[in-house]
Parts: sequence; structure tokens; C-alpha cells
Amino acid sequence: MCILPLDHPLASEESVSFDILLEQPFILPKWGGDNEIERLIRQHAAKLNVVYEVAEDQAIMAMVRNGLGISLLPEMVLQNHTHALALVPLSGDPYRTIGMACPSLGNLSPATRRFIEEVKQWLGQVM
Repeated sequence: MCILPLDHPLASEESVSFDILLEQPFILPKWGGDNEIERLIRQHAAKLNVVYEVAEDQAIMAMVRNGLGISLLPEMVLQNHTHALALVPLSGDPYRTIGMACPSLGNLSPATRRFIEEVKQWLGQVM
């Protein structure tokens, strides 16, 4: 999701294209390693107008709320922050891969089996 201050001109759009992001002051989430945003940048062979690089989601949201730029964050992170930010989907159907690993699906403890069920149910609700 593209996150914007509530009064931003793009806040009422139904979606935002990656090309529009190039014109905006951008707060780049920096989680280390390869991430979804870096993948999008490579895919579009683009150079964002990065004004800040920040590793903490809460700090990024506060900076956006205060008009220091816009950013992209996973929808899962934004669940309890929809009242303070404008959330506009990024066009082009970007995706995020979430994985879980276990030695054997046939040999799971009841707690692990329940955890996997809960994660699947939760992901179904946010998507």
C-alpha cells in the first residue's frame, strides 16, 4: 500500500502507479537484504526521490503523517493505522511472499498445527 498524509493530493485516488511515486518525496523502508520495494524499483528500472531511509515501520508512518514524504508498506503492517494515514493501493498488483517452514507437515505438534491454521485464517482476512 502507498501511505500518504490524509491531506495529500493523491489520498483520494483509487490506486497509485509506480511512476507517480517517482515525483514524490519518498521515505524508503530499509529492512536489510532484498525486499519487495527494492524488487519494484528494479522491475521499473526507476530511481525514487528518496529523502529518508528508515528501518522502523512506526517511524515511517509517523513521518508520513507529518508530511515528510510518502512511502510503501505492506498492508499487514497498516491494519491498526487506517484512521491516521491515507492508504492507496499500488497499481500493477504487487505481491509479497510469506513463508513458513517445518521439518514435516505430517509430524506437527498440535500447537504448530493451530499456529499454521491461524496464520492462514489471518492472511485470508487481510487480503
